[in-house]
Amino acid sequence: MSKFYKISGELTWVKKTPDQKYPPGYWTLNVKPDEEGLKTLLETGLNLSKKSDGSFTFRRPTQKLFKTGLKIFDPPKFLIREPKGDIIEMDKDTLIGNGSKGVVKLEVYQTASGFGHRYESVLVTDLISYTPPENRESREKISEFKNDLPSVW
Repeated sequence: MSKFYKISGELTWVKKTPDQKYPPGYWTLNVKPDEEGLKTLLETGLNLSKKSDGSFTFRRPTQKLFKTGLKIFDPPKFLIREPKGDIIEMDKDTLIGNGSKGVVKLEVYQTASGFGHRYESVLVTDLISYTPPENRESREKISEFKNDLPSVW
């Protein structure tokens, strides 16, 4: 049986499309919990590694093989609180920038080796929009900068 928790804090590296780095693919995000969020996170019983910036990574698989068969998971819900207080589904083209504030709804469940988790949804309460470089010239400048870094980087 699973329980649900809401972890509040600062959001970073929110991926609205599955990351294919580790097939079959995961939706991922990092949360640097605020005081209340950290207290809730400790209540979950999860054994998570804290990143150097104080954040934790949460993920949701696109699919998972269980004894009963393959389960395909729906994408997480991305919600936003409007200035007047209404909560609506976020436009699919809106990208969530680092430093946005929000609440992650987390499902925690028992596994053979302890507790597991997957995030169900994200409610963005203070959006910092991310706008990727629009043109090739901007991307080339970024590449040039990377090439100028010393080899130890």
